[in-house]
Amino acid sequence: MNNWSNKLAVQLLERGLGKGSYLPILMDRSLELVVSILAVMKSGAAFVPLDVAWPQQRILQILESLKSGLVLTNEAARAQAETLERETFLIQRAGLMEATPDPKVTVRPEDTMYVMYTSGSTGRPKGVVVPHRGITNRLLWMDEFFGKDTAASALQTTRHVYDSAVWQFFWPLINGGRTVIPSPSQPLDAEYLTALVEQHLVTILDFVPSVFNRMIPHFVENDEAKHKLRSVNTVIIGGEEISPPPTFKFVQHFPQVRLINLYGPTEASIGCVCYEVKDTSTGRIPIGKPIANVKTLILDRHGNLVPVGVPGELHLTGDCLSDGYLGDDLKTRAAFIQQPFNEIQYDRLYRTGDSARHLPDGNIEFLGRIDNQVKIRGYRIELGEIETLLGQHSDVAEAVVVAREKPDGERYLMAYVVARDGRTLRSSELRRYLQQQIPEYMAPAAYMQLDSLPLLPNGKVDHQALPMPSEERPDVDSE
Repeated sequence: MNNWSNKLAVQLLERGLGKGSYLPILMDRSLELVVSILAVMKSGAAFVPLDVAWPQQRILQILESLKSGLVLTNEAARAQAETLERETFLIQRAGLMEATPDPKVTVRPEDTMYVMYTSGSTGRPKGVVVPHRGITNRLLWMDEFFGKDTAASALQTTRHVYDSAVWQFFWPLINGGRTVIPSPSQPLDAEYLTALVEQHLVTILDFVPSVFNRMIPHFVENDEAKHKLRSVNTVIIGGEEISPPPTFKFVQHFPQVRLINLYGPTEASIGCVCYEVKDTSTGRIPIGKPIANVKTLILDRHGNLVPVGVPGELHLTGDCLSDGYLGDDLKTRAAFIQQPFNEIQYDRLYRTGDSARHLPDGNIEFLGRIDNQVKIRGYRIELGEIETLLGQHSDVAEAVVVAREKPDGERYLMAYVVARDGRTLRSSELRRYLQQQIPEYMAPAAYMQLDSLPLLPNGKVDHQALPMPSEERPDVDSE
């Protein structure tokens, strides 16, 4: 793999790519994907993962923002890459075993490692620029906190376009362990996952809470599954608020497994606040304390520190911080602010947009969002992006999207739409329209047509007055 990535890196350098370059990679999870990421980093460039499941319009928006005329792909995604009207660079397996020396490129901590695109409130995805420093800090902290033996075998449970996939790829490799890559054609359900764990003696697993919660019955009620999971010593949960009942059930049935709640946005180099769940008698589970070389501050709206127990906005600083948003200085300045406290050695603070408070024991409790961003099944979604796109539909006058919760606790998106000039709206048409522009996970699961949106006295939408879904208010006609 090292020889192969060296060979590819040399080819990229010969094409003029290197430091300061952003190279998009369009392929599904595979050995070629890992080799491609390694090769891009060896060249000094930054990799930009693209998802083959994304709509073409979204991929084209990203390529436009990158100003990229080249897409790195493999044979499986070649046909899709060629529709993008960009030059394609096809990674080849030929010459895999040829010894190729490491490229003579010096990569520094401040150099960009990757750019990952997240949902943006303006209707366009935004690219988070992450330097090597933050990921190096995170991986070395994992060595200390989990122990290098835990890196013996990690299962890649996250798609490569989300930042937790970065540690799943590289933490085992820097410790001589292995990363187990599931088949891209096989859904990662409980049975397939437990079979992979048993076959490859996986030691550490990583889930978003919604996926973890669905796995719990299979894990705790099935003796055969318990036996297959015997190699696992650590489970990480992150990406959205953790749910106490299934988490506590897992801890009680698997007392030998460390269960870790990890918090951290893409702008802070994966998870950077950590809590180990041991006590199963508490209510809400804290997100914990900052990892090494990271500091947390909870501030009021005037930028002052709040006392213990008082809610405020969580801010992050330290070696974890990204460099901001690619090509968007305005968003970067709004989210990454100068920090005013002389006692802190770092210059910038990242405003997470999350409400939190300090507990008396020093741990941090997450209280929810203070803006228009939500997480559904671990995916970070700007509701404003979906609202903007719906509002651009020729038959839609106004649109509001909110997160709702089913009786079983699973969250979903619901869109409230007002038709333009008395036109008829159909959910099937709105779904098709959005499918061409945003990933499936961002699409509302239900639609409700209103004559008008309820408003507060100040003219803003009154979200509390939006009707709940019921049999009396069915979904928009989908015929």
